[in-house]
Amino acid sequence: MYEIWRQHNPECRMYTDDKKLMNHKNYIVKHNKIMEMEIEEIKKELQASQRSHLLEGEEEELEHPGNIRKG
Repeated sequence: MYEIWRQHNPECRMYTDDKKLMNHKNYIVKHNKIMEMEIEEIKKELQASQRSHLLEGEEEELEHPGNIRKG
């Protein structure tokens, strides 16, 4: 999640790391700072973004089959 957020916000809050982002998310959820409907919309957007990144990785793999994937 952090990597996706950073890609969309490369210049925003440069001091934020993955732990600080998760702490902020937990604060928002715990103190009801966002409606459940908005949370569900964010989850859908995140899932779509993740699928898109996976498809991009598969396309790169097909274009360059000799490459070794890390991770």
